[in-house]
Amino acid sequence: MYPYDTEKEDAGKALVHIFKPYGTGSKIAQLPQDEETLALINLLQDFTNKQVVAEAIDTLGLIGAVDTLKAANASFTRVQQQRIKDDAHAVLGIAKTTRTKAQYSFIAFQDIVNALALVEGEEKYAELKTELNRLHKVVVDRATQRTKKKEEEEVEPEVIE
Repeated sequence: MYPYDTEKEDAGKALVHIFKPYGTGSKIAQLPQDEETLALINLLQDFTNKQVVAEAIDTLGLIGAVDTLKAANASFTRVQQQRIKDDAHAVLGIAKTTRTKAQYSFIAFQDIVNALALVEGEEKYAELKTELNRLHKVVVDRATQRTKKKEEEEVEPEVIE
């Protein structure tokens, strides 16, 4: 019923040879999205850049399937790039501005507590002042650690010969 066709067999062997570096279709489909997209882009380039492969695809009647795969991958790539672009819209300086405002508010609060302690007596505010000093020390220590870490990252390692 189905006659043996050596031309189709040769075409299939050519495609199998192209697929070897990428693995089977199911292996490609199980990759993470970014890796899958890159594998498909490279595979589709191999399909179009090599005349033997293009002829094999035509012989096996897979032109429609390849075109559909190209369109779907291009669509996915556009959506993914748009998502990345949308996620990248970050307003710079928000953390620094917020930290500065919080710092000034904290200092103002400390000044108020110190003024009240002078007026109403130190013993009434001793526990609150101790806690404020502890919080202040924690913030200063964290800032110092961040600064030291940045300085360590900027220093290039020495080459030992």
